[in-house]
Formats: sequence, structure tokens, C-alpha cells
Amino acid sequence: MTAYWNKLVRPVADRLWPGEDLANLLRPYLAMRILGVYNLADLASEDRLVLLARLAEAMSPAFDPTTYFCPLESPCPAP
Repeated sequence: MTAYWNKLVRPVADRLWPGEDLANLLRPYLAMRILGVYNLADLASEDRLVLLARLAEAMSPAFDPTTYFCPLESPCPAP
């Protein structure tokens, strides 16, 4: 994911929108993907909560795309 971000997303964004904040460019896209692709009424309450939390994250003034798209995974507990 890091290679994809650094070798594709960043260079394309820098070329198409030089000097623009990538977070501000991605906010409307993410909101439409979350609200337009999923019917929240059809989802289980846990899934609905996750999507709404991700929407709130994307709309936050502190939104950082590098951490939004590369969440840390919790290690599996040892058997």
C-alpha cells in the first residue's frame, strides 16, 4: 500500500493538482463513495457504525489520507 501511495497516488495528484491539499481533494470522493455505494439501512448495525465512523474521519479537519488508507492492523493473539 505504501508503494502504491508513494509511486502512484502522490505523483498523479501532484501533477494534476499542484500545490493542492490531497485531503481536501479526497473528502468529496470519500463521502460520495460511502453514502452513494452503500445502503446504510441494509447493513448490520456494526457495519453501519464502521461506515459512519469512516465518514466522520474523512470529514474531520484533521483528516490525513496516509493514515486513513493505511490503518494499522492489530496482531493476532498467540495461540
